[in-house]
Amino acid sequence: MSPPQICVARIGAAHGVRGAVKLWTFTEDPLAVKHYGPLTSKDGTRQFEVATAREANGHLVATLKGIATREEAERLNGIELYIAREKLPDTDEDEYYHADLIGLAAVNAANEPIGRVNRDPQFRRRRHHRNRAATRRDHAAAVHQCGGAHGRS
Repeated sequence: MSPPQICVARIGAAHGVRGAVKLWTFTEDPLAVKHYGPLTSKDGTRQFEVATAREANGHLVATLKGIATREEAERLNGIELYIAREKLPDTDEDEYYHADLIGLAAVNAANEPIGRVNRDPQFRRRRHHRNRAATRRDHAAAVHQCGGAHGRS
């Protein structure tokens, strides 16, 4: 079985005429994607490596090795970029990654099951939840806002 893959970025629209793209990152440090080495598409058939990146308004403007024209960049729009879970830094004892929560049982304040944690399609759009290591306090606050608690079943 292949190691779990974690989505760390999504390629957005082309930027300029020399093959740059908008890159929406889901890491605590947006520029960390430059240091993970090759990033793969979800199906693993394509690899991309960030050659340069600079911060812009809520995203990065990046060039990818081998992408030199606007037309090539336009064809990449929407591709999510993944790395193996073991490439992420270790978390502290009281921290976890969002991906580590998937599959946990969700319960209400009376400890009654109300569902399971699934991948939230809006998760990646929320700047304050950027695939970072969060503390249990952060998660407790998020769960409190939803009116429940969590635990493995």
